[in-house]
Amino acid sequence: MLRLLGVCLLVGSGVGGAIFFCGRATGRLSQVEGFLSLVRLIRLQVECFAMPLSSILGRVDEKLLRQCGYGGRLPVEDLSALLDGCRIEDREAEEILRAFGEEFGRGYREEQVRGCEYTQSLLEERRLALAQRLPIQKKLYSTLCLSGAIALVILFL
Repeated sequence: MLRLLGVCLLVGSGVGGAIFFCGRATGRLSQVEGFLSLVRLIRLQVECFAMPLSSILGRVDEKLLRQCGYGGRLPVEDLSALLDGCRIEDREAEEILRAFGEEFGRGYREEQVRGCEYTQSLLEERRLALAQRLPIQKKLYSTLCLSGAIALVILFL
């Protein structure tokens, strides 16, 4: 009876690990898509209305900020506060966004729009790369977690 319980716990932990790691991979993609939507919104507001960043971030939908991983107080004052309040899962996306945050707001409107377009293109490339790798990663995580759990069951029996 205890062996059966141990087998169930090991297999359950393998399934739980697979679900956890697959969810993180999906979350990385979703977060990059959220930041891509945010940069598009910033570009649109700067291009059409020449709004300052603090006003733009103050009007951003809370759902979009949550998709980006922001867990801090609202309204957000600046881009660095937004990025500091986010737990960014993808390091390459974080580097892109930090570079964008450092340069944004230091030039004329046209320069800001070009910076938004450049950041948007980099994030689109990153999103595409994550989307292409997602099915492979899900299979890999599922296979490794379940195989590891089954190997432990065989080892302990």
